[in-house]
Parts: sequence; structure tokens; C-alpha cells
Amino acid sequence: MQIKKTINEKTYVYDEKFFSGKKSLTINGKQLQLVGKKNFVDSETGEEYSVSGSFIKGITLNTKSEEIVLVKNKWYEWIVIILPIISIGVG
Repeated sequence: MQIKKTINEKTYVYDEKFFSGKKSLTINGKQLQLVGKKNFVDSETGEEYSVSGSFIKGITLNTKSEEIVLVKNKWYEWIVIILPIISIGVG
């Protein structure tokens, strides 16, 4: 799953592989270094980014100074997420 969003002239690209769990974060084309399970650091500025949430809950980047919402699910998207799970359980 790859999420790309531009906020305040910065382009954020968050990529998370579903099966392997590999994560990457790119800001304005610059790859950030993964330092924890969901923590990234910009090697030049030293700014830390923490990723919270998931595909189902929505994904947010947190820094010391701000919170950047990359994805927030709408009410109708929950139906699209839940229906396949129900059909698998019934089937």
C-alpha cells in the first residue's frame, strides 16, 4: 500500500508492504531512515517522524511540532472494508 499526499508544498510518500511489513517514508523525494518499528529520522535535519495508525484506522505522521494526517477513512469506507471480511466469514 502506498500513500502519497502533498501538504504545505511537501510531498509525503508512505509505503508499507502488507505481507513483509517493510515500511518506507519519503519526503520531497528524500528517503528517510527507519530507526524503529514505526519511527523515521531525516539524516540531514535530525527531525523524527513517528507513524501511527494503519490502513483500517487511518495513517498519521507525528513530529514534535505537528501532526500530519495522510489518510483518514470516511464512514462509507468502513462498509467497503467490513463487507469482504463478513463475506469470507459466512462463506
